[in-house]
Amino acid sequence: MNAEPATQSRRTFLQLTSGFGAGLALALALPARGARAAAFAPNAWVRIAPDESVTVIVSKSEMGQGVATGLPTILADELDASMDHVRFEFAPADPAYVDPVFGDMVTGGSTSVPDSWLPLRHAGATARAMLIAAAAREWNVPASECTTRPGVVWHAASRRSATYGSLAAAAAALPLPANVPLKSPANFSLIGKAHRRLDTPRKVNGSAEYGIDVRIAGMKYAAIARSPVFGGSVARFDARKAKAVRGVTAVLAVPSGVAVIATNTHAAFAGKDALEIEWHSGPVAAVSTASMFAAAERLAKTRSGERVALSRGEPDSVSGRVLEATYRGPFLAHATMEPMNATADVRADRCEVWAPNQVPLRCRAAAAEVTGLPLDKCFVHTTLLGGGFGRRLESDYAREAVEVSKAIGAPVKVM
Repeated sequence: MNAEPATQSRRTFLQLTSGFGAGLALALALPARGARAAAFAPNAWVRIAPDESVTVIVSKSEMGQGVATGLPTILADELDASMDHVRFEFAPADPAYVDPVFGDMVTGGSTSVPDSWLPLRHAGATARAMLIAAAAREWNVPASECTTRPGVVWHAASRRSATYGSLAAAAAALPLPANVPLKSPANFSLIGKAHRRLDTPRKVNGSAEYGIDVRIAGMKYAAIARSPVFGGSVARFDARKAKAVRGVTAVLAVPSGVAVIATNTHAAFAGKDALEIEWHSGPVAAVSTASMFAAAERLAKTRSGERVALSRGEPDSVSGRVLEATYRGPFLAHATMEPMNATADVRADRCEVWAPNQVPLRCRAAAAEVTGLPLDKCFVHTTLLGGGFGRRLESDYAREAVEVSKAIGAPVKVM
């Protein structure tokens, strides 16, 4: 099957089919984000623009668990913003967004809300205090006399009010306050209440960008043939049949196997299937499910292998009937719904990676290692994740994309 297939992206499909239901096509346009140049950005977490939009920077990966709504809600509550004006953007790979518990920029272990709770609340409270200070200075009144309503600073005595957007420029000129008090939980207006998910409109109208949606001008597609055994390596390969597949432009060895580069995904996969490869199986070729269970059972019967969860009394000294049972659990792959993928564009002075990942800083470090570029010349764009389940805590797939892009001198998506 060497014919070029007719392709239609998921995004195009959703855009077309959304018109079939009259109600579905209504009110899906997202408001403009406003001019960044005039925005008020008191910290790494929030940006308030003159158009009243409040953009919250989300440092956690959205893989369906709802952090793209939950985390902005935390900041918006302390800011006293209206959720109708709240937007979100994913954070760049930057140490400013390191998780205070993990010590790394990581999404995992169901920790996004508890670990982000205080940083986001402090960020929102600081922005709110500065907006109040800007309004008080403009009205020449004590800041203590001013309060806020959703998106507005209010001075009851003079009945004056000003929107956050109108105060953005003035607030940006003020110094950062120290030790801003946080709300009492009794005064929460958004936290703990139901809200429409901020990412739903984009997913419905097809504009949401997952890693698989990324398109770069001049981009190639690649598939990598890997050893059937962990730790295996290529002994030799014959690429003649692969190169005969229509659309295949190159075949080359990479650290993880043999990469087939093509003008589309279908050709890359077909070329990979056509490769003739002999493998060195490596040191774990004899490992099997049976041998792993046998080793586990053997270790479980030794003091070095046992793990006691709870011990009460002296069971070893009690006589009587002993009941034993052995339970086996199958190996469960951390399989994602969206196929593993990453896109990279390596140039002489810059490397960019687009990946549905849970560890942006690790992806950036991998890019720097492969290219030899400094970290500040490597940029990672985290997209929406079609499932993570821990698999995307690794950075191997981002590394592979960088390796292939560097080798071919062009942007490439590795699927």
